[in-house]
Amino acid sequence: MRDSASRQRVRRQEEVLADGIDIHWPVRDFGLPEPLRPGIEIDPKACDGERVFVGNAGCSVSTGAVGRSEWVRACIVGELVGFVPPAAAGALLFAVDASEVVMIAGLVAAGLAEGVILGFAQSRVVARLLPRVSGWTRATATAAGIAWLAGMGGSALVQAAGPIGFLIAAPAWVLGLLSMGYLQARRLDPVTTGAYRWVPVTTSAWLVGVALPVITLSVIPNGWPLPIHVIVAVAAAVAMGATVGAITAGTLLRLARAQSASIQPGAPRTGLQSHTAD
Repeated sequence: MRDSASRQRVRRQEEVLADGIDIHWPVRDFGLPEPLRPGIEIDPKACDGERVFVGNAGCSVSTGAVGRSEWVRACIVGELVGFVPPAAAGALLFAVDASEVVMIAGLVAAGLAEGVILGFAQSRVVARLLPRVSGWTRATATAAGIAWLAGMGGSALVQAAGPIGFLIAAPAWVLGLLSMGYLQARRLDPVTTGAYRWVPVTTSAWLVGVALPVITLSVIPNGWPLPIHVIVAVAAAVAMGATVGAITAGTLLRLARAQSASIQPGAPRTGLQSHTAD
């Protein structure tokens, strides 16, 4: 019976690969991500413990090789590199004494760039855990742009209009805070069950994460040498990425395991994606 199940897995792998889908998932036999190619017999013993079903393939594979550390590392690298465009844009616009409108527009554009970089870094891990997810980088970039617009625009509105401005800005701030989790959850929803659990987890993660550089940079005196400011900014970016990654990692892994409940063998192949989450 076990041999029959193994042959059935291989047949299903062949069906999926006939459609040109190259699914990269960690197989415990190899210890590293490997394409599920026809002819590779997956030892059922290697799939004990955590197992999922990928698309129409029905292939039992382990998520053990893609764990918290990979996701946290992706968030750290994405945020560290992504922090450069807003920091550079802010310094340049401040140096040229840009108007408030130009400052907001410039930082929103830089925020979009930050979102692209962060989303791309995260998508490398998402593609391994949930191969059918698409549009992750676009969703992350859009959410980052919304968050920067809400944050910068809302602050300017409060300064200009006082309490009335606050009444208008407060809902915008909430929208900006929720945007990342919501837009990413929409990319997760078609391929896994309970995707919208991602919204409160990601929202709380970014609420804590963003507070770290804001607090850290605000306590550094302006008169301190520039290298000190750079070192503190880098440390704050690393701390923010690590915080967001650590808080959200468990939920992402649970959603990866839950995708088997939303993808049944024999389901239509329409919408199956290749091994990229972009």
